[in-house]
Amino acid sequence: MMRIGFVPAAFACALLVVGSAAAQEAAPRPATWVYGGLGVGVIGEFGGPALVLGVAHSQGPHYFTARLTGTGGFYQVDASSDLGVLYGRAGHGRRSRYYAAAGVAVVDGTRCDGFDFLGVCSVDRVSSTVVGLPLAAGISWSPATSFGLGLQAFANVNSFQSFAGALVVLELGRLR
Repeated sequence: MMRIGFVPAAFACALLVVGSAAAQEAAPRPATWVYGGLGVGVIGEFGGPALVLGVAHSQGPHYFTARLTGTGGFYQVDASSDLGVLYGRAGHGRRSRYYAAAGVAVVDGTRCDGFDFLGVCSVDRVSSTVVGLPLAAGISWSPATSFGLGLQAFANVNSFQSFAGALVVLELGRLR
């Protein structure tokens, strides 16, 4: 099982940095957008594709999002997804935004607890639905008022199988 105990501490530090920077800047107009992204994730001992779909709202230093994330190992060995709501702090530049957030999510996952000598899952797959702690941090650039590109790091810390990833994100909506 993947150990990502450092992830909550890193996100807590990001929240402090973003929160202190956001408090020093003038509040921009409220922004609301939808976003989607693809990237790489880590789950258990495996890496593989990751995705995110969500809707977000930012007003002053406040950042809110509802999102669906998922990641799975290649060959479909392990997979997890979450559906969560997050709140955090955001900082804004003229055409940029950075944020860090945490929240609560329902996590659905599947894992294999044993492999044979060929690397094939040799025991029944274990599935579970649990409550998890979703985390997100990102930065985005908006060359136009309704279009943006960004990078996002995400994680979900839970009792079944924690996972994390990094994504390239496309944003559409009222961004500035």
